Amino acid sequence: MEECESVLDHHPEICSCCKEKLSGEDANPYRHQIVEIPPISPIILEHRLHQLVCQQCGTLTRATLPDDVHQSGYGVRVVAVVAVLSGLYRHSTRMVQSAIQDLFGISMSLGTVNKLRQEASDAVESAISEAKIYVQNSPVVGADQTS
Repeated sequence: MEECESVLDHHPEICSCCKEKLSGEDANPYRHQIVEIPPISPIILEHRLHQLVCQQCGTLTRATLPDDVHQSGYGVRVVAVVAVLSGLYRHSTRMVQSAIQDLFGISMSLGTVNKLRQEASDAVESAISEAKIYVQNSPVVGADQTS
């Protein structure tokens, strides 16, 4: 196991046989570790797009989202979890929707699950294409040590 974040020492107070008061330290105590996952709660960043009036011509102009802000309303980690649940673990759209709600408390429509799946797919498309071309152009494919 990994290094403990906290250690709780428990000492017996009285002898189990004669009931005499006990004191001291055990140089090699029995260890019992509990592994726990910390509480998970979503981080919600709100972008407020203000609209201002031009003092010169009266035109209303609203700010736009920065380029690095996902239009879907979900960050890269949410997209990654949806992709892993969908692809690696082969969960259905409803199962992914349920898992995201149960694990993270994030409500998501079935359409959004599919949209995020597609976003993840699009994100890795060029890397997959490069790998495919590399394998297709390799002189040896699928070689191993068997005769």
